[in-house]
Amino acid sequence: MESTSSHHRDDVVWTPLTASVWTTRLDPYGVTCGLVIGVDHLLLVDTGSTPSQGAALSMAAARAMGRPVDRVVVTHHHGDHCGGLGAVRRAAGPEGIEVWMHRAAVARMAPDLRGSVEHPMSMLAYLDLGGLSAEVVHPGAGHTDGDLVVRVPDEQVTFLGDLVETSGDPQADESTDFWNWPSAISSAVSAANGEGLFVPGHGDPAEALSVMTQAGEIGRAVDQVRTAMESGVPADRIQEGHDWPFREETIADWVPRIVDQLAARGITRRNLLPLTKR
Repeated sequence: MESTSSHHRDDVVWTPLTASVWTTRLDPYGVTCGLVIGVDHLLLVDTGSTPSQGAALSMAAARAMGRPVDRVVVTHHHGDHCGGLGAVRRAAGPEGIEVWMHRAAVARMAPDLRGSVEHPMSMLAYLDLGGLSAEVVHPGAGHTDGDLVVRVPDEQVTFLGDLVETSGDPQADESTDFWNWPSAISSAVSAANGEGLFVPGHGDPAEALSVMTQAGEIGRAVDQVRTAMESGVPADRIQEGHDWPFREETIADWVPRIVDQLAARGITRRNLLPLTKR
């Protein structure tokens, strides 16, 4: 068995976290993809940004293992994680391939890829890979409304997708649920009893403490926006005068989104009336 593939045209290098769980990181976005090696099935976690990356992942896995990838989990709908899906499907062996993705993520992905997902799921799926299992769980809305995490219990490894990033600030878009994001991270960590390695969508694997630190930082950003709103600070002034946990550019993008979401929850300026005696 080969634990790494050398630099060929595909430029995919597998790094073993355990004997049965490998990762690779793909430029230009530094996306981390995973390979979970069962006796009967090979599971690929995320497919890279482009068809060429998807093909390279499939080729590198088949070269290392002597058999094709036949199981895929896509952690969310962003193109740097699902862009290679079509090519991964085309590289499948004669017995085909099965793909799992959250229903909300399928609805948001490129229309030409939606038919590539055999198993649009809502909450939980159990994948028997032969001598090894993978649990695919929706921890709740967070980075997107369709995040999935992949836990490999026997190896104590959990793939978090972009719920967490260790190479930079976590990112957000119109599908992000800022209010629930920390809880989604906490749910994923709790499912693993806080043990083992947690693989982010971008960056190096981390332990539970680092993961929960980022959850706390996201929660702090939301709390600071809420406090400002309840104090009557105009939305365009909220970023001023705070010690934020993330870069200025990240917070500038987040604050209007958080304001809109908190306002939708009915959070506005506190009505501070003078106390009167009756």
